[in-house]
Amino acid sequence: MKRIKFWHPIAAVLLGLSLSVAASYPAIKIIQTERAQQQSEIIELDLALRKALIEHDIPALQNLLAEDFEIYTVNQGVLSKGEWIRNVQKRSINYTKVKELETPQIQGNQISVLSEVSGEFWGIETQDKLVQTTIRLVERKDKLQIKCVVIKLV
Repeated sequence: MKRIKFWHPIAAVLLGLSLSVAASYPAIKIIQTERAQQQSEIIELDLALRKALIEHDIPALQNLLAEDFEIYTVNQGVLSKGEWIRNVQKRSINYTKVKELETPQIQGNQISVLSEVSGEFWGIETQDKLVQTTIRLVERKDKLQIKCVVIKLV
């Protein structure tokens, strides 16, 4: 009968671990690729929202925002999608500049960024106000839409 040497179980464990890692590598690469693609989509939505607000592009806003969208503003509390879009149409909310000051932080379906904002909001002119904006997204019908925006003064 052949004796099992001390290093045999260790070699078996190491071989098993290396095979496990090698087998899971393609799955890890797929997950990384999907995550990078999702982050790219989130950044594109953030840019599209800023562009639509500055250009008062109401059809783009309608398309970007989920039906149950809410925005938590600095002064006016919580507004629904319809209320926010009406205020943009009437120019009660009038963005003239939204400048990103740092790299956006993305966590899951949420993006957070520090920005410098200028414009006129409910009759109050604002120049280069620092705000922290957090945007939560939701996927509906294979499409990412903006579910919630939270704006805080910094």
